[in-house]
Amino acid sequence: MAKDSITVFPRNTGTTEDIGAQFAPDLNKTDTTVWKSFSKYACFDCEAQRQWWNDSGALIARFLNLTNADIHEQYQYLLFMREVIIPALGPYPPLRRSRMNATEIGFEFSLNFQGAEKPVFRFNIDPISKITGTHMDPLNIDTVNSMVARLAVIGFKGFDRTLHHHFTREFFMPEQSMKTHQQDIGEAKAWSQTILGLDFKDGNVVVKQYIWTRYAAHTSGLHPHALIRRAISRVDDQMRCSAAVNTVLDYMETYNADLPVKFFSWDLVDPSKSRLKLYVITRQWSWDKVREVCTLGGKLHGPVTDRSIGLLKRLWDILELDRFTPSMPFTWNYEIRPGRNYPDVRTYFPICDRSDEEVAQAVSQWFELLGWHETASSYLDTLRYLQNTKTAHTWLSVTVTEKGVNTSVYYHSLGNGPDNHMISKP
Repeated sequence: MAKDSITVFPRNTGTTEDIGAQFAPDLNKTDTTVWKSFSKYACFDCEAQRQWWNDSGALIARFLNLTNADIHEQYQYLLFMREVIIPALGPYPPLRRSRMNATEIGFEFSLNFQGAEKPVFRFNIDPISKITGTHMDPLNIDTVNSMVARLAVIGFKGFDRTLHHHFTREFFMPEQSMKTHQQDIGEAKAWSQTILGLDFKDGNVVVKQYIWTRYAAHTSGLHPHALIRRAISRVDDQMRCSAAVNTVLDYMETYNADLPVKFFSWDLVDPSKSRLKLYVITRQWSWDKVREVCTLGGKLHGPVTDRSIGLLKRLWDILELDRFTPSMPFTWNYEIRPGRNYPDVRTYFPICDRSDEEVAQAVSQWFELLGWHETASSYLDTLRYLQNTKTAHTWLSVTVTEKGVNTSVYYHSLGNGPDNHMISKP
């Protein structure tokens, strides 16, 4: 596809009923069989697990049916979800207790689109156990450690805990320090220090881990960037990413001195193969800010960067962000691969303030712009198949690299609830 060969359609061109009419897939073939097979004799330890399975578990089955996973892989993934993930979701309806999304529910779904092939299903979780938030596990560290240990026993291809052990030693906050921290800032409840992410792809599950930096910074008295530099220096013989990390942090300290890296993530694989991602959040919403972020203040340039800026400006216009400021902050990450001197940049655009009617049109226009015609034409049917609410979407994120465009769409994690997503306060 020529990079600027597609015209962006105005939002009032046609109706969403027209979008996808030509290539609407039959999305109900497989999931009914798989779902009924798994649910017929399912046994759960408590009523909350049964409700989670009938709500978000059913939604997971629909997500999996959209991917290229065959029926055998779908059975395997659903068994993993039922046995490992569902018990870690806690009470139903869920409690507001997690920083990982706007609803404060401790998990979220996304679909990752790369070209015309079927998307990859992804799942982030802030797991809950009986000791979560108690004096025994105020920061949910032991609960996450237990889940990581269980994942190691399952034996996913390439799974490795080396970086889990390293970064948790470097950043986890002792229990007594957490109590002092809460008292100092007047925070009524503890938030998890770390969460997990899972990508379901090619019959395997790739696990990622995220850590927030502020707790360790408070305990040590050091700036988050100093902690990141120190932690990376101690494992750089394997990750080979310190040059790019220093480039990113130098830019942040020059252009965004008041915006430290909020959290970072890595893959639970051999350190020599793991990516490192540094996440930043700001309330500054402007196209100039997006351009600055994506060029490291002018340090990044070349054909890929130029194409990235051009496409992101088109997406900015599709989302009408010059006249509409989202309620959620602007978020981005710098993804650093082993041996690379510069990062790839991923930008996150909140779409939770729009109706699904508007978002479906915008997402379809974006996919059409990229030349993903069938994905664009079928997106509305995909959305209707997944959720019956009017506010299913949360974020849309984009990375442009030499390999092409990578787009993820994030969704609320309850499938059967009303538009307030049945959230309870603790």
